[in-house]
Amino acid sequence: MRKSSLEALARSSFALSLATLMALAHPASARGPRMVDGNQAQQRVFKLSTEIEWHKDLNETLRQAQREGKLVFWVHMLGQIDGAT
Repeated sequence: MRKSSLEALARSSFALSLATLMALAHPASARGPRMVDGNQAQQRVFKLSTEIEWHKDLNETLRQAQREGKLVFWVHMLGQIDGAT
């Protein structure tokens, strides 16, 4: 699997998770989506995805998070990212 495909999928998953959390935290905003243009959406996703340090080894990440007192956001993928699953 290509690294760029993994990164794109991770960004999309993060954006979807964030949108879900926002809808749960602010139910009034879930009544109707506020539309943003494509450029603004792309800038937001880029900003969120570049400010996160992505790791590939879950066990090492968990150890590091415990040492630093941080949380782990885990995304587990199955199937083909760039094709039918």
